[in-house]
Amino acid sequence: MFDVERETLFVNTLHPFVAAYREDFERDDTLNLLCMAEVLTETYLYNIGLEDSQVSEAMMMRDELLRQLARSMHRTANLLARDLIDSSTDQKRLESELVAAFDSLGFEAVHIGGKGKPDGLAAAHLAAADGKPRKYQVSLEAKSKEIMGKKVEDLNIARIASHRDRNACQHAVVVGADFSLSTNDTAPVTDARTNHQQTGRTFTLIRVHDLARLVRLRALLHIGLDRIRDLFETCVSPKESADWIDRLAGEKHQKPPYRNILEIIWKLQKEVPGEAVEFSAVTTALRLEKKIVLSKADLTNLCKAMEQIAREVVVRENTVELKQRPDKIIDTAGDTLQQFPEEEQRLAFKW
Repeated sequence: MFDVERETLFVNTLHPFVAAYREDFERDDTLNLLCMAEVLTETYLYNIGLEDSQVSEAMMMRDELLRQLARSMHRTANLLARDLIDSSTDQKRLESELVAAFDSLGFEAVHIGGKGKPDGLAAAHLAAADGKPRKYQVSLEAKSKEIMGKKVEDLNIARIASHRDRNACQHAVVVGADFSLSTNDTAPVTDARTNHQQTGRTFTLIRVHDLARLVRLRALLHIGLDRIRDLFETCVSPKESADWIDRLAGEKHQKPPYRNILEIIWKLQKEVPGEAVEFSAVTTALRLEKKIVLSKADLTNLCKAMEQIAREVVVRENTVELKQRPDKIIDTAGDTLQQFPEEEQRLAFKW
């Protein structure tokens, strides 16, 4: 945004495109030039006589394009989980993979890093319910160890709390290969509980392989951001986090109507090939043609879960796209699921 009176260009450094290429942008003026081009493009659209609504739509589409470009290197949930585990001995890579893992869970996650800052931020943009806001934000901290099998010991709870609080986060998550915390009553865990009592904000310690498992389970069981928040609100120690994920895997879940959803999306794409398929249109068609009632939020969550299993499903802010026929996507999903751990394959629903 350009403030004319102050002659100042304001850049949203948490935008996924900016965050993804921040290191490249810091070398020169590329980012400033790109953002000025954005402002001038919007000005030009007004100059040629477009209405406010048309300018807004055009700029929103461009913004969505930049966000999609930042996430263009699409990986399935199993690949993300594997890369997360592989990164546990490399601090810089672990930071990046931690952000990618939270993005796959459904958060809008960006990498931050640097002295006095969290390694990342993850925002859950949940809709309000009963007039009360439900959105929340998580500060992300990665703790790697160069030696495989070495445990994280240096946990500065006060510093992590300052990162969380300065960024207006309700929760802080610390992820490491393993922690030297054999019980739920060790000093860092006790300090974290005390801080929660004093501030109302939480800490959650998670081992890398447990977070990797949650990434896979989210794709298999279509877990929503509202449910994931329960992990942050109830778990502090690594053991509590692992037990929470175990309970999640042990729950009974209703089979989602994946096949019906894919068939409806494909049908709408064929009927109006020049327009993107909006989630609202899918929910209406599901209700009328398949007698399936889904809220827009639930449909979006299911589509995001499918995206983590089959690359041919592409989810955007308000629309969804299939890059293959439903039967081909189902075949791809079957092949992908065979790469999951055997005990998790049994949790998967047949599409």
